[in-house]
Amino acid sequence: MEKLTSYRTWCELPAKGATKAAFEKALDRAGARTHELRLWSALYPSTGREGLPPVALIFEAGRKRTRRPGTAPLTPQEKKEKAKTDHQRLLRRARAVEAASEDLWYAPPYRGEGITARDYHRALPIVATTLPLLRTRGADAAIWRRLGRRGWHTLSQALDNPHGDQLLEVEWAAAEQARRERERKERERHCPACRRCSAKFTDERWAEKERAWRDDGLCADCRQADADQRAREDAERERDAAEAAAAEAKRTSSWWRRT
Repeated sequence: MEKLTSYRTWCELPAKGATKAAFEKALDRAGARTHELRLWSALYPSTGREGLPPVALIFEAGRKRTRRPGTAPLTPQEKKEKAKTDHQRLLRRARAVEAASEDLWYAPPYRGEGITARDYHRALPIVATTLPLLRTRGADAAIWRRLGRRGWHTLSQALDNPHGDQLLEVEWAAAEQARRERERKERERHCPACRRCSAKFTDERWAEKERAWRDDGLCADCRQADADQRAREDAERERDAAEAAAAEAKRTSSWWRRT
């Protein structure tokens, strides 16, 4: 624990030349920018992952005790059972370290409604395994545990942060979409409707109604239908007048011819 605490303390040291005010301001920044003026980021290249440079813990059993003279050697089955017991002891030790170091590896959630992503930039990634697993299965196998998570993973999987910045972008997008949908529904609820056909006004028609001192309360389609009807009626009147005029002209012409 002392080594982990010392490592975390070292990772939080300011870079050379950083002023106190600028360094403290950087610590309050979200995401990777919180590390801009830290010493470690000036000395080592980016890990390509969120958070501080990771730490790997390898738990091994204590030094083997010398078998007392006259003691019968262990049978293969007893050796197998002892190895299993020793490995369970190592796992218990790893869980104890995990519980004691929670303040170091804990990643706080980002703020926001519906946001479950975590800010791994402020967490110390700690992965752990045991020496027996490392010897029998190799470092590339799923023998690593990320403190704060369940299950066994490969080293790359254990160091990844699937609930970090990538999830945050997805959840931000989903939250923004949900906000727009709520606003749309609220707007539709308050949107005026045509007094004739009950259709909701378009945004343009709604804006026109808000500007007008008096408004007929009709939607654009009903307005157009009224205009078309008036146009047909006007056309019919003009046609009737033209036909009446033609008939009158014909009657007058016929009268002059008879006289």
